Amino acid sequence: MDADDKRERQVEVTRGHHAKQILDNPVWDTTFLGYETSLREWIESPETVSDDVLEARRMLIALRRLRRDIETTMQTGHLAEMQLRGKTNE
Repeated sequence: MDADDKRERQVEVTRGHHAKQILDNPVWDTTFLGYETSLREWIESPETVSDDVLEARRMLIALRRLRRDIETTMQTGHLAEMQLRGKTNE
């Protein structure tokens, strides 16, 4: 393995480690929960007109998709980190 390969592997390991730190941080869940709660309150409020309810539902769906996609990407990075660590320990 040449120096460029080693550097590239180390970058991937570092990225995976950072991804795990983010996913394990309670601020991650708290942030998304706060947005979801606000949107649900807006949807359920009797003062919210139907067009705004529809918009809030769209925003809630988009928020959930965004979270899922980010978490999938970060979990994939963490898995790559574990695989690379396994290969470098062999």
